Amino acid sequence: MARSYEETGELYTQVSVDPEDDYSLLSGRLQVLNDSVRMVIGTYGYRNMQSSSNAASQGLYISKIVNNDLIFTRYHSFTDFKNFFNFMDDRQQEKMEKRIRKKKESGDDLKLNYRLLVHDIVPKGNNFLMVAEVFYPEYRYQSPNMMGGLGYGGMMGYPFGMGLYNPYLWNPMYGGRGINQQIFDGFTYTHAIVADVDQNGKLLWDNSISFDHVKSMDLREKIKVQSARNGNTQLVYSHDGSVRSKVIKDSQVIDDNKVIPNSTNIEGDKVRKTSTDDIDYWYDKFYLAWGEQRIVNAAGDAQTRGRRNVFYLNKISF
Repeated sequence: MARSYEETGELYTQVSVDPEDDYSLLSGRLQVLNDSVRMVIGTYGYRNMQSSSNAASQGLYISKIVNNDLIFTRYHSFTDFKNFFNFMDDRQQEKMEKRIRKKKESGDDLKLNYRLLVHDIVPKGNNFLMVAEVFYPEYRYQSPNMMGGLGYGGMMGYPFGMGLYNPYLWNPMYGGRGINQQIFDGFTYTHAIVADVDQNGKLLWDNSISFDHVKSMDLREKIKVQSARNGNTQLVYSHDGSVRSKVIKDSQVIDDNKVIPNSTNIEGDKVRKTSTDDIDYWYDKFYLAWGEQRIVNAAGDAQTRGRRNVFYLNKISF
């Protein structure tokens, strides 16, 4: 069930979409196109792979509702996307494609387990762009019995990577040095997927952009997608004091990995740390980037010399 509310908090409209027997609908975003047409986009997974602690996404679905009648629901598995696994290195990607091909040859689909933050649908002419960011929660491990106890020093690290939990790690029953504490350490974003579907929900093309170690303590949209009149689509995100972009045209890459630093206009300024950074589309070819930075300057005047913390607001042109 997906609902849309007025600014006053009153219910505006609601839509119910029933999944196929083997599937579970894991998330859904309702978008009202006009008085009669509504679209729902979200993630789905195999019903037997879901649990109370994990939602295993297999792909994206899109539903179209006209005058409260369900016209269609289309399911697009990530194994059918041509660029979904581009965030992997060549060897990993080759192994993944081999596993997918082997499964499909036997009439099955490789079962996946991804977590996605799905955006609102982006209209593009008569079609729609589906945008989603892939992430995973990451944890660090800290022993209260080492280096002063929990919260002061402690044993930290990612001994098994990717936020995986090992119940035997530092367990005294298995030779450890104390009870290890699992502490949430933020969401790590791996990549974003962009897919174009037509009026009937058919997948036309897909593309992706890999994130450069993007991490956030709160789960929010990082990527901004803007379509141009020449058919190009620009993907932009801000991270670690720089604005990064990728320009695509359908499944082709036009311009990749363009980086614009969020620097100051004061001579001698050096940005040492960017603690927060955000970006949003403004108008035409312009974006606004803002956040907080720590700056040092050894050669400036009395007002700029030394260290200072600033809030920056930059106008970026592409």
